[in-house]
Amino acid sequence: MKWTAVLFPFFSMACFLIGGTVCTYSQETATSHTYYYKINDPQSPEDLRDGLQYYQQQLEQQLKEQDTLNSIYSYRMIAIAQNELGDYYAAENTIVSAFKMIDAYSKPEPLKNDLTGLYNQLGKIYCALFNYEKAQETYRKGLGFAQNAKDSCTLINNLGNVYKETQAYAKAMDAYQRALRIGEGKITTTAEARTLDNLGFVSFQLDSLSGLPYIKRALKLRQEAQDMEGLYSSYKTLSLFHQHKGDLEKAQQTSLQALEIAKKISPSYQKDALELVLGQRQDSLVLQYSALSDTLNKSKQIAENKNAAIRYDVEKERQTSETLKMEKEWERRLRIFIQAYAFIIFLVIGWLFYVFRNKQRTKLAQQVYLTETRISKKVHDEVANDLYGIMTKIQKDDSFKKDLLDDLEGVYHKTRDISRENNFIDYEENFNEVLSDLFSIYHTHQLNIVPKNQRTVPWQKITTPKKTVLYRVLQELLTNSKKYSEATIIVVIFAYKNGKLVVTYSDYGVGTELKKKGGLLNTENRIKSIGGKISFETAPNEGFKAKIQI
Repeated sequence: MKWTAVLFPFFSMACFLIGGTVCTYSQETATSHTYYYKINDPQSPEDLRDGLQYYQQQLEQQLKEQDTLNSIYSYRMIAIAQNELGDYYAAENTIVSAFKMIDAYSKPEPLKNDLTGLYNQLGKIYCALFNYEKAQETYRKGLGFAQNAKDSCTLINNLGNVYKETQAYAKAMDAYQRALRIGEGKITTTAEARTLDNLGFVSFQLDSLSGLPYIKRALKLRQEAQDMEGLYSSYKTLSLFHQHKGDLEKAQQTSLQALEIAKKISPSYQKDALELVLGQRQDSLVLQYSALSDTLNKSKQIAENKNAAIRYDVEKERQTSETLKMEKEWERRLRIFIQAYAFIIFLVIGWLFYVFRNKQRTKLAQQVYLTETRISKKVHDEVANDLYGIMTKIQKDDSFKKDLLDDLEGVYHKTRDISRENNFIDYEENFNEVLSDLFSIYHTHQLNIVPKNQRTVPWQKITTPKKTVLYRVLQELLTNSKKYSEATIIVVIFAYKNGKLVVTYSDYGVGTELKKKGGLLNTENRIKSIGGKISFETAPNEGFKAKIQI
């Protein structure tokens, strides 16, 4: 009992919310159906205008929500209303907008029904504009998307109507007969009766007596269905059949039957029926009036179509002009934005260049300072100390002249080596010669340096920074070997493969335990700075080996 009391309010609220949702959906569905029939079965011109306004409002909202499927449906309803109101060019434009939306839709397969309907409606528009050639083309395109017998029969029947209007009665007969074959047992009674009535009309136009059975069969189906508009069409066709055969009495009788039915439908039907009745009379004035009336009506329709086209073109031109203005304004703003953006980029690049140049200058100055410091230290530690030793010898004993000369020669060589280690080298020149000079500096009677495959390397493909690092690393390795390894031979093997240079350096000296400090650590840091790799192998009495990859 306690739980019931607690849960009841929530249950009531849930029922209220669900019920409200269902109610809202039902109202929306009922509203949609109401306006659907206002367009497809209007009882007055106001119905068409109301339906048009409703679907235009729906379309505006659907486009905002990017609801493609419902937008296409609204386009179809709008085009039907515009066509019925005689605004043919606007209707054509509406259908074109729907086609563009379908083209942009990522899944066109489910839209074949919409394409069928749009092509059918576009064909009707071209018929109203007396553009029968385009109407035929459009109906045929629609047939390519028809998914069922009903749609196929509708399009084929309408294609037959085009042939009928252009008095191509034989083609019209073939189209109506094809529609009946496809739709047998699959289409509505209304659709079957409409096709039979059309077949009957074109049959008697070809002087075929077989037309009457089709007309009577259509009439019977419409009587059973109590289809008032269909009945009017059947009696009208029957009247025209009797008139064509010369039986004016039956023609007059059936035209009066058509008039009685027209009175139950609408004034427009009554007007058409009265013209039919008058046309049955053989009064020359009446016949002249009827023919003139048909001519004037057609001329009026053509003039209205031209005026509508002019209005549409003017409106389209206005919209195009506004679009061009907007595009020009957008281009102007875009140009200003690009100029401002380019100016900012220029300032940033200038600032970065300034910072980079200053950084490079500072780095260069620091390198010069370090080089000078290192040279100064080396001169102090090696040359100055040796000179001090020589001075001490001279002070102690004048008899060591030979030793003095040897010592002075040693100092000279050390000074020369220091100069060579720190002088400027042009790596852009023939790098083979640069390396050969390096090897010749360290080559002596006691130490033989053997380079292999040096000239097979495409040095032009190796960047200057990489050449610089390789030169300094080889220089460091040669110096270490000469000082500590007691080696008599050093082999340097070059290999270039897949854009990589591999240098294997081997001396055959006394070797030592591997300790990465001083010179070796410097070489490793240099190689890493250019994205390369270096490895060392050494052990007591097993020599020293380095492998460089850049």
